[in-house]
Amino acid sequence: MLVWYETTDLHKAENAFLTSHWWHISYISPNLNELKSIFKRLGLSLPADIDGIADGSGHVATVSHIFQHIPSLQILLLKLGKRGSLLLSTTEVHQPFSNVKVWRQSQPTVYARFYDAPAVASGDIVNVSGSGDCMASGIIHGILNGWSIDQSVDLGTKAAACSLLSLKTVPETLNQLTSASAASTDGRQLKVP
Repeated sequence: MLVWYETTDLHKAENAFLTSHWWHISYISPNLNELKSIFKRLGLSLPADIDGIADGSGHVATVSHIFQHIPSLQILLLKLGKRGSLLLSTTEVHQPFSNVKVWRQSQPTVYARFYDAPAVASGDIVNVSGSGDCMASGIIHGILNGWSIDQSVDLGTKAAACSLLSLKTVPETLNQLTSASAASTDGRQLKVP
């Protein structure tokens, strides 16, 4: 069974890591503060200037060390708010997500890709609650349908945009989203050393 851990908020982010069940996490989607909390709980350190990661600060390799500590982890989606998101994956972005549980003994090859934030003007944002959950739901839809990572993140980004424009945390407009064809992303993929 594959497990997606949507960290929800800073106070709950490390809860899964208080038991041995965190070994079963396949996908995780924290924001930067939640990631800091998780790293601290795992006894890992992050550089003091980690907040600059979205600006190309070069800390992607440091963040990728989490894959050594969670043996079933396949995806880390780091939500960076208006700066977009950073997806670290053991699968290249043009490949479908793996829907098979993996257990590793060593550090896998990790690929990283930055994605733009949803195209919503800040003045149009009605509510931020639920946007991360909606993004996760779009990506999960892609995983379940065998889509590539790019297609899945594209749908997740569109779902997050729907949420930002709605008073409801799970907007009815999600039903209007259609299957993504070829994803149109301006992200850049990196192979993490």
